[in-house]
Amino acid sequence: MKTNENKYIRFGVIGAGGFADKRALPAFKKSEQFILDAVMVRDRERAKQIATRHGAEKYYDTIEDLLHDDDIDAVYICTPVYLHHSQTLDAIEAGKHVFCEKPMALSENECQEMIDAAQMRNVKIGINFQMRCHAGFTQLKSMIEDGQFGNIYLIRTQLHLSYPPDKNLQWRYQPDKSGGGVIMDVGSHCLDLLEFFGGNISSVHCLTEKRQQNKVEDLAITMVRFENGAVGISDNSFLTDDRVNIIEIYGDRMTVLGLNAIGPFESPDFYVVKEGETEPVPTKWVNPYTRIIDEFIQAIVDGENIPVNGMIGKRNIQIIKAAYQSAQSGKFVNVC
Repeated sequence: MKTNENKYIRFGVIGAGGFADKRALPAFKKSEQFILDAVMVRDRERAKQIATRHGAEKYYDTIEDLLHDDDIDAVYICTPVYLHHSQTLDAIEAGKHVFCEKPMALSENECQEMIDAAQMRNVKIGINFQMRCHAGFTQLKSMIEDGQFGNIYLIRTQLHLSYPPDKNLQWRYQPDKSGGGVIMDVGSHCLDLLEFFGGNISSVHCLTEKRQQNKVEDLAITMVRFENGAVGISDNSFLTDDRVNIIEIYGDRMTVLGLNAIGPFESPDFYVVKEGETEPVPTKWVNPYTRIIDEFIQAIVDGENIPVNGMIGKRNIQIIKAAYQSAQSGKFVNVC
């Protein structure tokens, strides 16, 4: 891997349309160390339009051409889940660092192969659980570590959105491409946040519904037990246009409620409830996508471990798979 003398990292984007175009790239470009070198989508004219829109120097319509570009230090993979494994291995073989969209892959074995390949080639792999870099959530994490909550007994995360099956997101409803429905999609964020705040999850119990079609779940409630005895809830759906997307943390010293907290909201509201009084928690908004790409780049530059790394991605898949097993059996399933 080569970087220039100013410690910038030059990125190529695989799957630069859709989410990357609308959400990730505008935020990534706010990072002072991020340079968008090239974008890739399968339609060359569309690739050119995206490159022009975001100021990329080059555009490609094949992954092979992008990976053969020696100017690129790292790739951002923003494609359907079933492609993450093979595309990551190809990028690593080309000597590129990889920043991969969540969820990491379709299975634990695929995740481990990605991790092993990165270690063998001495490159970094990071996973885009950007909610771990949400300014409000890092503040709550510090409050937990400082003991301000006392003993936490319940954490609830909620992330709803609207994905009708007739939208241009059909791969999400094809289990061979998505790995599942709402749990694999937005539920991955909520389950990751439960471990971020509550520590290791020991077992899960999951209920699912299929309201819009019959291939994957579009409504799910996942209940978890933490190793420390606390309880967590992940509440997710593809059915809701109007949502607040809440986080709640209950301790024996105080409670915190976060409204418009999980998801694309730029004005979250956090409140502390303590001794019968409710007070707002001041938070300074920092785009979590900008913050996580900053951390990824800085780890590369410094030669340090990636904070949100492949092991976190693999752990998330372990929890998700246990949730699906529970939904089928109707029982609690242990998480290894």
